[in-house]
Amino acid sequence: MLRPIFPPRSGASSMFGLEKLFNRKPTLADLAGELLKRLAILKADEQFVFEPEQTQLRGSQSTRINLANVYMDYCAADRKQRPAILDGFLAAFTGPREPDSFAEAREQLLPVLRHLGGLDSLPVKSGERTGSARDALCASFAMKPFSPDLAIGVAFDTEQAVMQIGEKTLEKWQVGLEEALQVAIDNLRHKAAPSFTELSAGLYLSEYGDYYDAARILLTELAWQLPLNGRPVAMVPNRICLLLAGDQDEDALAAMIATSAQVLREQSRPLGAEMFRLEDQGWTVWQPPGALRQELSDLQIQNRAGDYDMQQKMLQQDAAERGEDIYVASVSLLRKAENGPILSFSVLTEGVPTWLPQTDLVILNRGEDVPHIEVPWEHFVAVAGALLEPLPYVLPRFRVTGFPDAAMLSRFTAS
Repeated sequence: MLRPIFPPRSGASSMFGLEKLFNRKPTLADLAGELLKRLAILKADEQFVFEPEQTQLRGSQSTRINLANVYMDYCAADRKQRPAILDGFLAAFTGPREPDSFAEAREQLLPVLRHLGGLDSLPVKSGERTGSARDALCASFAMKPFSPDLAIGVAFDTEQAVMQIGEKTLEKWQVGLEEALQVAIDNLRHKAAPSFTELSAGLYLSEYGDYYDAARILLTELAWQLPLNGRPVAMVPNRICLLLAGDQDEDALAAMIATSAQVLREQSRPLGAEMFRLEDQGWTVWQPPGALRQELSDLQIQNRAGDYDMQQKMLQQDAAERGEDIYVASVSLLRKAENGPILSFSVLTEGVPTWLPQTDLVILNRGEDVPHIEVPWEHFVAVAGALLEPLPYVLPRFRVTGFPDAAMLSRFTAS
């Protein structure tokens, strides 16, 4: 059973209802209200409003503060801990003073893993519509790819807050990302002694409790020190959870997938559902054999659908603010058979300007009285790829310039 990383919220009640009253789960509006009070003092030059549908605070100077992670932490903490949660969140938001030099910063540099899909709001905030998502992100956050879903960056860590280091800061320090990252990894190596517990037979869970558990996947020697059955396999479902097992231990791998699903469902600061195996050259994305492959794939598809949901809400709001008449298509999930794999699908409706996500299936909607056409993504791109213009976001999304013509529809129905 997964150990709670944050204190569980109380569900007990008394006969008079007082304990239930004082321990009720706070609403998102409760959290927003407390933060707005503090921001009125900390950021007196900017006015903020609460936007519940987007789970965020928006500032008059175009600042957006996402509340999803802090809300989960706030709910999980008991009443006495909640003010500290708010203070820590706002300290991280306002940021520590940036060191003037690399020499001043180096002892407090640490590596961080970042979920690329979770950074998709940056192009939205800046209003960019051209260029690559990678370029937009690197302009704000110096990083290098670790996997398709994750990137490695460098943070300046103080007792009050953590500040992510951007490319402009590295240029000012006259140091490259690789050098800064090696210093940060070495600092992490000496930060604490190895700390793992055997969660179930053959499955090990990190227990550092310092928000750098996931980043310790970069310390490959840790995995080799554990008594694993086979080559080390890892998952990092969020920033404070590193799971390790052996690639020959089917039960431990199944428990790893189940534990990752629970973390992604119940805890904050998600990183994703990728699984890695440690090869001679380092960690590589890996899929387990047999039935576990489908279990992992199902989890990954569900997790990506959640990422797309957040992206869709941001893009739809952004389009509305620009006065653009665009339908930002959502991602839905289905199973065609009771024990079959989960598949993702999106809907393209004739005559509706659409930004389409990349899904397993595209459903072509020609109206209520005409049968829909279901097209696998690869086939859709092969036949109608000329209608798709890539948009600059990490999660693939495309501007559809027109509905497939009769010849294309004929090819779809003939296959």
